[in-house]
Order: sequence, then C-alpha cells, then structure tokens
Amino acid sequence: MRRNLGIAIATVLGVACSQISFGQLTLTQRHVSNSGQEMYAAWCTACHGHEGKGDGFAGTGLTKAPPDLTMLAAAAGGKYPATAVGMTIRDGTKLMPGFGVMMERMSAGSPGEAQLRLHNLVDYVRTLQK
Repeated sequence: MRRNLGIAIATVLGVACSQISFGQLTLTQRHVSNSGQEMYAAWCTACHGHEGKGDGFAGTGLTKAPPDLTMLAAAAGGKYPATAVGMTIRDGTKLMPGFGVMMERMSAGSPGEAQLRLHNLVDYVRTLQK
C-alpha cells in the first residue's frame, strides 16, 4: 500500500512538473515538446534527479530508491541497454509508472510521433552515462 502511494505521489509530481515546465499545457496537447531533455526534466527528475543519479526529491518517499541512470551502461558491460530502457520508460515497472500511454496521448494517437518521443527520451538518458 505504501509503495503504491509513493508511486502515485511520484506520478502526480511528474505530471505537475511537466505542466509547469511546459507553461501550463495539458499533457494531451499535441504541441508539447518532443525533446528528450525536456521530457526528462518534466517526468523523470522528481525521482531520478537532474543528473540521473536517483537522488530526486520524490524518490526519498519511495520504499526503494530510484536507480542511478548514469550507471546503466556500466551495469550492462559497457553497452547502453537502449531497448531495455525504452521498454521500461514505455511500460513501467512495479516501482515506476510507464509513460507510453502519456506519449501516445500527447501525440494525438500518432504512433510515429509517440515512437519519436520515446526514442528521444531513451537517447537523452544515454547522454547521462558515465
């Protein structure tokens, strides 16, 4: 129950932050940026922190700390696991909400645009690697 509450709070904070970052735009509006960096700032920093080290303010309320995203390539033998990162972002995990549905809504049902958003976010997380 507490874990689900933590996930719900982090999701709400991510949504709230994204609305602030995009000048009070709703997440379903088509003209929200496709920038991986802007999506990361809006959705991910609350838990993963600005530098991806898992030290975001919302992460402190979770039962398990968010992972350090800067170490994904190192943990995978030096190769950035882009496919796994994309699946995690899109579908979520037990401890992280998925953002695939949000990307689809933001893209007004355009699968190509939703895929572009996912690709851009995965590529941005790649830039955080040590």
